[in-house]
Amino acid sequence: MRHFPGYLWIGLLGAGLAAQAVPVQKLQAMQTRAKVPRAERQTEYLLRLKALPKNDTRASLALATWCRKKRLFPEMRASLAPVLDRDPDQAEARALLGHLKVGQKWMPKAKAFKAMGYTFHRGTWRSPAEMKALKEALVRKRHLARVSSTLSKLARILVGPDDKRSEKARDDFLVLVRQEKLHRLGYEAEKAWYRARKFWKTHRRAVTYDRIRGTIAMRAQMTKLLGFQNYTTSLGTGSPVTIQLPRTRSIGIGTSVPFGR
Repeated sequence: MRHFPGYLWIGLLGAGLAAQAVPVQKLQAMQTRAKVPRAERQTEYLLRLKALPKNDTRASLALATWCRKKRLFPEMRASLAPVLDRDPDQAEARALLGHLKVGQKWMPKAKAFKAMGYTFHRGTWRSPAEMKALKEALVRKRHLARVSSTLSKLARILVGPDDKRSEKARDDFLVLVRQEKLHRLGYEAEKAWYRARKFWKTHRRAVTYDRIRGTIAMRAQMTKLLGFQNYTTSLGTGSPVTIQLPRTRSIGIGTSVPFGR
C-alpha cells in the first residue's frame, strides 16, 4: 500500500466530510442530472409533449415545471408559449420565466428592477430607499470611525503625565462627546482623568527616579439603539416582503500609555 503524507490524509478526510454535508436528496438530484444525457431528457420531453392535452393550461404549466427541473430551458419556454398566447398575464407562467410586471408590461427580472429604479448591489436588487439608507449608514460609519480615532488620541493624552496637556485633552474630549451625544463616554473619560491625575500625583517621583514600569489603560464603549429601519425587497418571484432591522450607533475608544524605562 502506498503511503501519503499526513496532511494529504487530512485533505481527503475534509473532502469526505464536505460531501456528507450535502443533503441526500440534493445529491441524488445532482447525480441524476449528471447521469441522464440531454438527448434522453429531450426524448422524454417529446413523449410528455405528445401526451399533453390540447389547450390545457395546467398540464402545460406542469410540463414547463418538469422542464425547469430537468434543466431543459428552451423546451420550458416552448411549453409556456401556448399558455401566454391564450393569457399573456398568466402569473405562474411568467414566474417560471422569471418575469415581473411593471405597470401593464411584463419584463425579465433584471430589466423590471431597473425600470423600477432598483440597483444591483452585493448580489441583490436594492430599492432607492434601501440604497439611500445604505449610503447614509456608510457615511455614518466613516464619521464614527473618525470620531473614535480622535477620541482615542485625546484619551492617550488625557491619562498621560503632563497635567496641562491632560486637562486640555479632557476638555476637548468632553466638547466632542457632547457634540456627538456620547455622554456615557464623557463620564468614563472624566473618571479616567481623575484617576490618572491621582496616580501621577502619588507616583510621579517613583516613576521618574525609581524606574517603575507600567501601563495606564482606558477602555470604553457605547452602543445606542436609534430605532428601526424598514426594508422592502422581493424574494425570488414572490410578493414584496418588508423586513424591520434595528439601527444602532456604536462607538468605542481604547488606548494605553506605557510609563517608566
